[in-house]
Amino acid sequence: MVRAALLCLASAFLMAATPWPKDKPVAPVEYTSPEALKAVATTGILKAGEWSAKRSGNPKVSRAFKLAGAAADFPEIRDAWRKGDRVKAAFLLSWTMIKYGCPPADAADFAGRAVAAGTLAAKDATNQRQLDEAFASYKAASGGTGSDAWGWRQGFLSRSVRSELRKKHPDFSERDLDRMERVAMATYCENRLYRERFDGHKKQVRAWLKDGGVRWSGDEAALEKFLATMDEVERLIQARRAQDGLFDKERLRLAQAIFRGGKPTLDAALADYFTRYFGEPRDARGERPAAPAEAGEWFRAKLPGGWKVEREGRGAWSARMERQIAGKGKLCRPQIANATVSAELKQGRELTRGDMDERLRAQMKGNGWYPEEGTLQDFSLGPFKGRLLTTKFKYKAGAGNPSYGYRDGKAMIFGYAVLADGPRLLSLKYAAYAGSCWDNSGRAQAEREAKAAQQEAVGILRSLSIGPKP
Repeated sequence: MVRAALLCLASAFLMAATPWPKDKPVAPVEYTSPEALKAVATTGILKAGEWSAKRSGNPKVSRAFKLAGAAADFPEIRDAWRKGDRVKAAFLLSWTMIKYGCPPADAADFAGRAVAAGTLAAKDATNQRQLDEAFASYKAASGGTGSDAWGWRQGFLSRSVRSELRKKHPDFSERDLDRMERVAMATYCENRLYRERFDGHKKQVRAWLKDGGVRWSGDEAALEKFLATMDEVERLIQARRAQDGLFDKERLRLAQAIFRGGKPTLDAALADYFTRYFGEPRDARGERPAAPAEAGEWFRAKLPGGWKVEREGRGAWSARMERQIAGKGKLCRPQIANATVSAELKQGRELTRGDMDERLRAQMKGNGWYPEEGTLQDFSLGPFKGRLLTTKFKYKAGAGNPSYGYRDGKAMIFGYAVLADGPRLLSLKYAAYAGSCWDNSGRAQAEREAKAAQQEAVGILRSLSIGPKP
């Protein structure tokens, strides 16, 4: 009671007067990061084109862009960009790409994105007043992209620019010019609006940190790293369904951990958070920690005649059987039936029914005999509950001739089980085989013996118990 009261007092004391800003802006689909814009500003049209081609997701656009970058008229395109005429540069580049097989509509989209990236990266936009007016109209229209309501025609392609482009490349239609303008303005305005809102969000976070008494450098890069880390923390807590009001109270404590000591300190704070939320020990991922191995993890089983323990150790056990089922004949080798059973106990994370089925199917696919799935059913062993996969019964036919040799037939069936008791995981396996003469004359007997061996193996699994060392 005393500890709980102290924790409540600490939480109340740590709560900042300024609330944590809830409505973090969402980046638009065409978002260009500050790092990408810096590269555009430094490298020029090639970097803007690379970003735009990657955004398109169309291999024809990427291929045409690579070819255009090596074209004879590229120096003219590069010079236009360097002189600040980004619309002309992007248009000329897209026109060159059309000659290399890029669809005109995709080329228009490419040019629009490249223009927007260049304008966002530039500090000396010649038509800044027009851009500011278009952006103000865009915000007034609540950011509705693709609408004439916010004056998209006034942004990049003025009448004189349109006239020049039509004269130089008359095959580029008015519709394509409109499309280029729309994409350029939408990309530009969406990015600018997001940056404006994100800057406001960061100001609120700075105030929240200051009111909460969090000590940090105040550096912009440190703030953006903190916001990315806090997003990961929030997603983790939501995935564990462990918010319910407690997260809002404890967010400041987690923020202090992020700035104070990096990942180790944050992991300790998260483990403490989840432990208090669930009322039992949890780790930094919100999962029950793996229990320490105990000395009493030894297997016992009832073995039928002919079976021998092959391995007996802490947390691992196996047994096998081999018996002759047919003697040597005039044309056939002696045949045997053999089977193996194994059990392994480990610590791990808790598994869902779907997790278990996925593991079992993966084990089956790794079997070199390529068996097919037969049945998948519930299976239990004491406190362990889980699933058992049994393959379809399979007979691999024998074959042979004097020229190539002889291969005996073989009947076989396999079983895999995954069981769990909290974080304790129990893996069980069995395999049963029986041989037949190469001419398959002993197939019926092989199938009977393999099925009999399977029944013995399943019986051994059901008899397994776990306890201290014998």
